[in-house]
Amino acid sequence: MHNVMKQLFFFQTMFVVLWVSTTSLAYAASDPTKPLFGQAVVSPAKIKSRLVLQSIIKSDNHHKVVINGKLLNQGEVISGYRVTKITTGKVLLVSDEKRLELALFTQGKLSKAVKN
Repeated sequence: MHNVMKQLFFFQTMFVVLWVSTTSLAYAASDPTKPLFGQAVVSPAKIKSRLVLQSIIKSDNHHKVVINGKLLNQGEVISGYRVTKITTGKVLLVSDEKRLELALFTQGKLSKAVKN
């Protein structure tokens, strides 16, 4: 009878250990960057949305832009910034505090010439 109780205790313990480990693995698989306990801390810099110029569309005499997947005309607002000027390769955005210039392509600079 004593051996049966030991075996029962052993199997119950193993069941609990396996159950805890599999639920932890399943939780980690859902979002591997999320902490197992408590809440994730997000810095204020990551909360601000980043504005990405994706396209400039020229039709007749005016331009349209696609910023973060949203089609905008000059004068429209996105994330607190008004689209004030659209040119062939750049867009000027203005808010109460800042001016942003988004470029479709950034020009790379050659820092060091290499001879073959």
